[in-house]
Amino acid sequence: LLHLWLGPEFVRYAPLLSLLTLPLCINLSMSPLFTIQLATRNVHVPGIVTFIMGAGNLGLALLFAGPLQWGVYGVAAAGAIMLTAKNTAFTPLYNAHIIRRPPTTFLYELLPIVVSTLAVAAGAWALSRVLAITSWLMLFACCLFFSLLFVIAVYFLALTPAERERVNLMLARVLHRVTS
Repeated sequence: LLHLWLGPEFVRYAPLLSLLTLPLCINLSMSPLFTIQLATRNVHVPGIVTFIMGAGNLGLALLFAGPLQWGVYGVAAAGAIMLTAKNTAFTPLYNAHIIRRPPTTFLYELLPIVVSTLAVAAGAWALSRVLAITSWLMLFACCLFFSLLFVIAVYFLALTPAERERVNLMLARVLHRVTS
């Protein structure tokens, strides 16, 4: 992606791109939970925790980039560590507390998200080792391939029978409209 998008001189930043994007599977999955905090007006504690984690992020970034000499990787690692820690340890637990649900209510949902993200990342990495992606069309085709594989895996491995039935009904309606 970096070679195609920005040129060969940026390929060396591929590990940095991975470090910045892989934690997004957890951090972005927590976004819907923030609406619970807003709707219930429980924003004081998350604000304090975010401030503390931000200070920790700054301290960790200075440590990693300075004395440990990790440079931009240190800044990225500090951000990934602190935000992911907050969104793994605090956000799901606090939201479960707000709505009076068991503490693990939202934590169990993280495992399939992380596993599927790592599976797609590993598959994409493996594909990049055997196939030189030299055009936007080829990149699009690879993305389409992985998207279809992911949809099939989710359909058979993640959905309950009732959810699969709803998907089947929706697909039947769409096919009926298209063919009518």
